[in-house]
Parts: sequence; structure tokens; C-alpha cells
Amino acid sequence: MDKKLIEPKLLKGFRDQLPNAMLQKKKMIAKLENTFESFGFAPIDTPVLEFTEILLGKGGEETDKQLYRFLDNGKRDVTMRYDLTVPLARFTAQHYNELGMPFKAYHIDKVWRGENTHRGRYREFYQCDFDILGTSSNFSDVEIGSLIYTAIKNLIGSDDFVIRINNRKVLNALMQKLGIQDKTVEVLRVVDKIYKQSRDKVIDELNKKVGLSNEQIQEVLNFIDIKGSNSEILEKLETLFADFEYAKEGIENLKEFHSLFTAMGIPEKCYQFDLSIARGLDYYTGTVFETMLLNLPELGSICSGGRYDNLAELYTTNKIPGVGASIGLDRLSDGLELDFSVSTPAEVLILNMDRNYKAEYLKIAQELRLANIKTELFTDDKKLDKQLKYANRKGFKFVLMLGSNEFENNLVTLKDMSNGALEKVQRDKLLDFFSK
Repeated sequence: MDKKLIEPKLLKGFRDQLPNAMLQKKKMIAKLENTFESFGFAPIDTPVLEFTEILLGKGGEETDKQLYRFLDNGKRDVTMRYDLTVPLARFTAQHYNELGMPFKAYHIDKVWRGENTHRGRYREFYQCDFDILGTSSNFSDVEIGSLIYTAIKNLIGSDDFVIRINNRKVLNALMQKLGIQDKTVEVLRVVDKIYKQSRDKVIDELNKKVGLSNEQIQEVLNFIDIKGSNSEILEKLETLFADFEYAKEGIENLKEFHSLFTAMGIPEKCYQFDLSIARGLDYYTGTVFETMLLNLPELGSICSGGRYDNLAELYTTNKIPGVGASIGLDRLSDGLELDFSVSTPAEVLILNMDRNYKAEYLKIAQELRLANIKTELFTDDKKLDKQLKYANRKGFKFVLMLGSNEFENNLVTLKDMSNGALEKVQRDKLLDFFSK
């Protein structure tokens, strides 16, 4: 009987990562880790699985529909984390006495959401979170904003992005001013889609789904349509809410952003007050961020977040306000023109030219590795042209060729794979060559 083969296939929204793509992703992660730690943020980790009660109802009705939820072998109701913020709130509440406040943390790992897939959006994807816990100071919000700016600039190598900033307190003030504060969550969830679907669709949802009158809808649209420079938007907000004390704190927070970003020398083209930014998740209470690439707006937000002052109180009586943001690594890597020509982490390949010199090949490889030069040894007995073809396909920087002639004359032949140039180097000068 013939063996029945299992078809190798993947679930929709899940991907394999080949070495060339994974090497680029690891480089991006390394840049982020260096940036986060330069700001004094420490790494943490949390489990993939949480008790469902930890995650359910924290991100809103739409997020709850996307949960990967099941009963484990012990009949426990468990869910795979859909973001890293809610597990962080649980983590901080559980380890409050060990951490010390304020606590600055970063976490880079996979999360899972059963949502519709398209370019840059998957059901399994990496998030890169950075948060400050245990302080309600707007200064912390500004630091998160400056970290967004620094991290994205380090990743893409330019200022071709804009951080859109708003404040939920200002949006909540509008809801109160219009007398629709009981519908705040529903209104903001629809408004947050203004960049993702047509204006007519937003109007239709506000009318039929949320139940706003035509006049209320127009007031909401007039508000999110307020444009201009950051200073002009602040002036318009102060005029609009001149007699409305509830909006004052949110406006003052935005004013401080403008003042401190200017003091840091962050270009104004890289941050913009945008009154349509609401963030769809229910737990945000103050500042909210969304970051877009100027040359790839169709990717949507590549880094988003905000202040969440009440999330941890679900798990502890301690008051643990927080603010943070998350970079969508998969979405960003899909949008950037990354170099996928290299599929090896090694810089040097030592060819296997003569089986009589295996011990010497291993010795040289070990010397290079101890000198922090990533080195691969070709171990198969194949012809030279096939070994060189392998080197070219993998993307090595240098190939080391050592046959009987080289060993007899204490030489190494080096091939620069970028231009094909050959160079003879004294065997005992090999490390000096690479150190240059």
C-alpha cells in the first residue's frame, strides 16, 4: 500500500519565514532592542496563553470576536494573547512589589487575532511594545512619543513618517458637549475607521448603528475635520472649548507635546495633531498615537498606542496608570524595500577543496568565530563550481579557498563576492585582514 502523503499547507493568515526574510526581521528587532534600552526600557516576557477572563472584554466587542479561544486538556477556558498590552497590565499587577514604579518595559513577540487578512495584516504577527507603568505624568506620554520618533527613524533611516497625535479627553469632551457621552465608545470606534473606509460609510454607521442625528453627525465630522498647523489646531480647540472645563486637561497635554517636541528638535512634519485619531480599543483614556509612512499610507498605522490609566485596576487594587505604544513589525517589513538577497547570517564561507585538510578547515573556522567573524564551513564533498554557486546564492561576503598550493605556501585565497576580486593573504595575517 502506498503511503498517503500529508499536504504541506498553512492556515490562512499564517506564514512561514524563510531565512532571508527572518534575517531582516532579526536585524529590525536588534535595532529596536538597542533603541528601547537606550531609553532605559527593560525586556520582559509573558505567556502565549492567558486565562480567557484576563483578555476578554478589554479590547472591545470586535476584538473579542477575533480571539483564539479554547478549552485546554484541563478544561480551563484559555485564550492566545491578541496584543501585549493587556498581558502587561496583568504582569504588572501580579509583580507590582518586585518591579518598582515607574516601570519602563519593552516586549517583542508574537500575538494572534482571527481577523480579515490583507497586505501587512496577518493572524499571527509580531508586536514590539514599549510602555511606562506607574505614572500619570504627561511627561511620560511625551517620552513615549519621542521613543516612537527615534525607533521609527532608526528602522527606516529617514524622517519620511508622521506621528498622528490626539487625546481621548478632548474627544470625550466633544461627546459631553454634544450630549452623547453615553455613546462615546460606539462613536469613537466608528470615527477611528475614517482612514480605513469611505466617509459615507462612517456617516451611515454613525446614523444607523450608533443612532446619532444628522445634526450630531455633522458636529462630529466638523470636529474631526479641524486642520492646520499644530499651533492652529490648538488655538481652534481652545476657542471651541473656551467655556468647557472638561476639555482643558486634554488640550494642555497636547500643548505640552508641542512645546517639548519643539525643544527636542523633532521636525514638525514628523508629528501632527489629528482629531480623527481615536484608537478603536476601549482601554485608552488620554493620549493616543498612530504613525504612518508618508510614501506608503496604504499600509495604515505602523506604530500606535496611547495612555491607559484604568486597565490594571481590573487585576489589582493598586493604582497603576500606564502609557505605551506598539510597532507592527510585519506590516512595516512588508512595506519597506528590504534586502532579501542574503539568506545566511555568516559573512565568510570556507570551501571544502581537499578532504585531506578537514582538520585545518575546522581550525581556521574556529579561529574566525572566536574573533567574532561569523563563519560557515562547506561540509559536503562537491565540485568547486557548485560550492561557489552555493556561496553566491546564500549571499556570503567572502569565500576562503585553501587547497594544497595555499597550505604549502602558508597562504589563503580570498574571494570578495561583491566584485569577484581575488586576493592572496598570508595565513597568519588572516585575522588582520578581517579586522580592517
